Amino acid sequence: MVAKDFENFVFLKREIADINAQLTKIKRRAAIADTVQDSRRAIPYNQYTLKIEGMPKNKIYQCEQLESKLEMRLARLKSLSIAMENYLSQLPDVKIRLIIEYRYLQGRSWRNTATKVFGYPSEDRARKMLKRYLDKQEKRSEQNAG
Repeated sequence: MVAKDFENFVFLKREIADINAQLTKIKRRAAIADTVQDSRRAIPYNQYTLKIEGMPKNKIYQCEQLESKLEMRLARLKSLSIAMENYLSQLPDVKIRLIIEYRYLQGRSWRNTATKVFGYPSEDRARKMLKRYLDKQEKRSEQNAG
């Protein structure tokens, strides 16, 4: 994994939340509701209001298509998110794991990240520590590949 992958993770989480919101809106928007007057079939013939809900047939197909596309995209994004979480959970260095967690998964600033990890706001230390770690990992992967 490289820094770009971690930077994209924040946006990945946002996209997952957006797709979930879209799916909720689709279901709400397509439904139509109305009220009608009804009464009992037997004596006393008391009238009452009955709420009916439904969806026009032409919208059902459109909504189902859009839902299936969004759900496929959501499944792909969730698998990427799980892969990133698995990678993170296997990191042996706790400080690096915390830096990635706070900076990229929670979207905090470098200053805030450094304060949470080291106890003081040394944003350069956190940034450089992560950069060194990622550079080291990249060199290892190049050596293994070559």
